[in-house]
Amino acid sequence: MSYILIIVVAYFLLRIVGKMLRHFMSPSNVGFWLLILGLLFIPHCAWISLAIIVGRYVIAPIVRHIPKDKEKDYSRKKWNRNDSTNWNTIIMLAIPIFWPFLILKLFVKDKILPNDNSPFDYE
Repeated sequence: MSYILIIVVAYFLLRIVGKMLRHFMSPSNVGFWLLILGLLFIPHCAWISLAIIVGRYVIAPIVRHIPKDKEKDYSRKKWNRNDSTNWNTIIMLAIPIFWPFLILKLFVKDKILPNDNSPFDYE
């Protein structure tokens, strides 16, 4: 019974979200995000949707940035001739990795943990 309820809720939620996304996204992007949200409702498939998002927004730009052939790639800046590490590029590509930590730090910062005030704390 719980699976039927999940399917019904997912159906109505995906229809509403699909109508909202169609107003400001292309049909292919709407389909992509509906697929991701639909996988969240299937038990044990949330990891697949997370892997698809990481692949599209983290790994694909990194792979796209790596040149295929250094000799024929004339779009690279010529001042980096000594093959030293370009730290600006590395930091720019590493920023999405640290987003969850920065968001958690924002919400957890300066929070005091609850104390049970046991008498053993004062000894």
